[in-house]
This record gives sequence, C-alpha cells and structure tokens, in this order.
Amino acid sequence: MAEDKKSFVVYSDWYGVFKEIPDDLAGKLIKHIFSYVNDENPQSDDFMINALFSQIKNTLKRDLEKWESQKKQRSEAGKRSAEKRNATKTNDRSISFNEPERKSTVKCNMLDVNVNVNDFLLEKETKENLGNSILNETVKTPDPEKEKSCAKKEKQKPPNLDEFLDYAKETYQNELKRDFSPFTFAVRSKYESWINADWKDGNGKEIKNWKSKLKNTIPHLKPIYNGTNNYTAGAVNGNQKTAGKVSARTLLAQRLNAANAANSESGNNTIDIEAL
Repeated sequence: MAEDKKSFVVYSDWYGVFKEIPDDLAGKLIKHIFSYVNDENPQSDDFMINALFSQIKNTLKRDLEKWESQKKQRSEAGKRSAEKRNATKTNDRSISFNEPERKSTVKCNMLDVNVNVNDFLLEKETKENLGNSILNETVKTPDPEKEKSCAKKEKQKPPNLDEFLDYAKETYQNELKRDFSPFTFAVRSKYESWINADWKDGNGKEIKNWKSKLKNTIPHLKPIYNGTNNYTAGAVNGNQKTAGKVSARTLLAQRLNAANAANSESGNNTIDIEAL
C-alpha cells in the first residue's frame, strides 16, 4: 500500500468466505490480509489461504489504484487554485504601482489648488476636503415656533348643535333605552356651556373627543318632566299660560337643570334661585 494511506475497505460480501471456513483458517486469512496492506509482502504455504486471498488481493489493488488517482486529481486542483490566487495578487500589485498619476483639481475654502496626487493621496485629500466643506457649510437653524406648530396636534372642531343633539339622542335611545325628550334642554345647555368656554369642560380642560366626553356626561344630566324643552310655555299642572311665557315652576326646573349640566364635571350642583 501507499505510505501515507492509513486505512483500507473491508467489504461485507467477504463475510461469506470467512463464514464457510474454520475459525483457525479464518484467523490466518485475516492476519494475512493485514500483513499485505502493511506492505509486509506475506507468503503462505497453505494453498487454501493463497486461493482465498487472491480474490481479496485483487479488490485491495483496485481500491489502492482508485485512491491514488483521486489523490493525484486533488493535488493538481490545489496547485491550479494556488496559481490562480497568486496570479490575481500579482496583477493587483502591478495595477497599483504602474497606474499613471492623475491630475485633480480640489476646491477648498474658495481657492483653486491644482495638485498631483496618486491613489492613496487622492483618497486622503478628498476626506480632508469633505470635512472642511462640512465645517464651512452654513447650517440653517430650524424655526422652533414652526416645529412647535407642526408637532402640535390639530385641535378638533366642535360639532354643530344638530349633530350634538342627534348623537345624544342616539345614545339615550340605543344604549340607555330611555326617552330623549326630557333631556333635550339639558343636552342643549351642556353644548352651549362648552361652546362659551372655548370648547372646554367645567374644569377648564380642552375637549378632545366630544363624543366620549358627552357619553360620560349624560348620566349626570337631569330630565325636565314638567313643561316643554324650549322657552315657550305649555300646559303646566293644568294652568294654561300665554304663548312665549314660562311658569315659575318650569323656569325653576330649567335653571336647576342648566346648573346641573354646567357643573356635572366638577360635581358642584348649587345654584342661587331668585324669588319668583
């Protein structure tokens, strides 16, 4: 075998040969095989050993020839790869040393300076000039007021009265399952108080989501059961009044309801009542 070959292949179909011969003969045969692959050139006087080994010997020779062929191919491939890498490095060095100098005009601090530089000097000079240009460049200072105005969210516009009343009516009927009519005046008063306060609640806080705010305020509003929901009069407790006037009881209820609507967020439900 080759000097640097440290192994050989034992085939499973040899098992039939070893199985059919006695153990002492099988031991001699396997020792003969190992002696051969270790280049000891064994000789035997036993014709049975020689007959059986002749077939195994041919197989070992074919494997050795195949291994040497593969080794040669790999060696040649490695040499070609090394030569290719060396050629590439040589070409790179030739290009870097043989490339002619280039003339470059660099503008720095408003002065035209003509310099002759090669590759590595040109790269260094370019970086220095870029740094100077950045330092000399006039940077525009952003306007703080403009940024502040852009960052500030757009204030939500208040709805009109009809939209406000429609949403309140929908909330009373669909969610609370109650008649909206007795609460119309209270909802209207709440709308007017928010409008007069520049769309802020009773605590002076800006109303950002009026629908959510109205839903939270509705449970604090009080209904008006005696009298109409506008400023015209009707029949109150059997007493007929002239159109355009309001009974004392109705006016008192309206003022109490308006006070509750205006102070629902703060919890202050007191009101000064004049003698009627």
